[in-house]
Amino acid sequence: MFVWVGIAAQTSGERTTVPWSLWGAEATAQLMGSVLRQGFGGIFWPHCPGRATVGPGPGCCSPCLIVCGFPLQYGMVFDAGSSHTSLFVYQWDSDKENDTGVVSQTLSCDVQGQGISSYANNPPEAGNSLRECLDKALQVIPAEKQRDVPAYLGATAGMRLLREQEHSAAEQVLAEVAKTMQEYPVAFRGARILTGEEEGAYGWITINYLLDSFTKVGEGCNTHSLAADIFGALDLGGASTQITFMPEGSALIQNEGSELTLYGYRYRIYAHSYLCYGQDEMLKRLAKELIVVSSC
Repeated sequence: MFVWVGIAAQTSGERTTVPWSLWGAEATAQLMGSVLRQGFGGIFWPHCPGRATVGPGPGCCSPCLIVCGFPLQYGMVFDAGSSHTSLFVYQWDSDKENDTGVVSQTLSCDVQGQGISSYANNPPEAGNSLRECLDKALQVIPAEKQRDVPAYLGATAGMRLLREQEHSAAEQVLAEVAKTMQEYPVAFRGARILTGEEEGAYGWITINYLLDSFTKVGEGCNTHSLAADIFGALDLGGASTQITFMPEGSALIQNEGSELTLYGYRYRIYAHSYLCYGQDEMLKRLAKELIVVSSC
């Protein structure tokens, strides 16, 4: 089965979780669950080690943060899409559930203007466009924790296109957004362009998390789902489309296969990105064809 993953589906929902390695030394394939797993309000109530199940409902104790006493931490991610950029601020306790960090979203902020790729002719403005949301983020993060907050920016198909067309312009845009983020009292971890396969993989994680495909919550415990319960994802963006699913057997194409570990289980997935086949780029192609036809 496949589920359509659009912008609305990725930025609304009831809960969120981010692979713990997202906050590691390198913001590589785990960056966005973007991609990257992003933009979901609410909180996922985990199983507290050595305690009763936590969360709303009969027989549940108070949240793990209170019961286990784990300190609260914060992180922020800019999702720089082809048509717009959004900032998401997360908070989580320092405990992990089967090596997967469980977080709640505390802030989402839409950057004014178009995506950062639109600033190819004026790269400094790409950095300046982020300031309003960065200022809002610092208002919700305690001052004593700000310098420990990992901050990332992940760009998708709009910047992939710009890099193909004007490599130096793309590098200048990334340099300017990095410069701006480094002016703020946070732990800047990088600004980079995600591959289409990364974008697809994290759209797949997003939809399966929201549909409870990875874990099934029972009385007193969480259980692992069967492969048959895992959905494929088709993500229509502004400048690209991604398809991601778990192939049957061991059929994986080189460079398009990924292995992810979530909640202590490994998943082998196939992801492919079709650059220029997003909604906005397809409209441009259609307009071009209409002009050619009418001129004849």
